[in-house]
Amino acid sequence: MILKRTVHRVLCNSRSFISSISVILHWIPILYKDRDWDWYFLLKIERTKIRQMEKYFRESGIAEQDKNNAKWLHVCDKLLSIMMDEDTALKYEDTPRETISIPHRNYLDRYINAKNANRFFDEVEMAWLNAFKEGNSHNAYFNNLRVSKAKYLYYKIRENFTFNWWN
Repeated sequence: MILKRTVHRVLCNSRSFISSISVILHWIPILYKDRDWDWYFLLKIERTKIRQMEKYFRESGIAEQDKNNAKWLHVCDKLLSIMMDEDTALKYEDTPRETISIPHRNYLDRYINAKNANRFFDEVEMAWLNAFKEGNSHNAYFNNLRVSKAKYLYYKIRENFTFNWWN
């Protein structure tokens, strides 16, 4: 009986040890590229953790609420990709090499609601952004608005759900 318990403890501890090593190996490339001088790296670390949590909640099945938690974590992952400019609404036209002096023109590939823009920018930012709405630069305005909305939603979800993700 004592031998059986000892073998069980050793096996459990070795699984835990192997699992811990696996986690460390997963984080090494992310932390290796980490820099202290830009917000992008902080969001990258946060996004990695959110993806791990989403995977855990989808696969664990410990609680019934886990599927809902995974859904919110997936939304956070998408919002972070917008904030990190990995998912942008701006697309650029290809310019032939012989017309290299002509600047690239950009366009939006999706609709962005601008009716409530004043909720996401203060007066100074709104004045600055309104100046760029003319001509080709209005697309950058809409993309900035999209990023601001993503930031707002991301932090609102984090504020309301972070402490409810664990039962």
